[in-house]
Amino acid sequence: VEQISIADGVTQNKLWMHVGLITGIYPFVQFLISPLLGTFSDKIGRKPLIVAGLAGYAVSIFLFGMSKDIFMLYLFRSVSGIFSAAFFTSALSYLTDNTTEDKRGSSMSLLISVAGLGSVTGSLIGSLLSTAGRNAGYLTFDHFSFQVLFSAIITLLVCC
Repeated sequence: VEQISIADGVTQNKLWMHVGLITGIYPFVQFLISPLLGTFSDKIGRKPLIVAGLAGYAVSIFLFGMSKDIFMLYLFRSVSGIFSAAFFTSALSYLTDNTTEDKRGSSMSLLISVAGLGSVTGSLIGSLLSTAGRNAGYLTFDHFSFQVLFSAIITLLVCC
């Protein structure tokens, strides 16, 4: 965000505003879109939205990592929030549909715990990859975009 913002002419004073907004837009979009996606998953089923959410998240996070201007960062961070909401809302609904009432609370808390563990583990893996950089043909992956590429690949593997 810092490199792209400065390249786009954003002043140092406004840089941190963009960092905060780009970070916050993801959960904000999730909050806004989740009720709609919950209704949609009732109509078309849970599994299509789970798979679409994972695949869409992988593509959007990859595009976020490859973005070269501030607008694209906002756009793909928002889109990844939509796809993440599709996955998480449908996964919770799937658990509700397929667990007995007495096991429902523990199943949902397990899913939320695994999501929290993923956040911690993802941060650890990201820090380990932070010094990595790779060239792949025409694409050059710096330390940030390489982390995002790794995340997209892992998400696609889960999707399969």
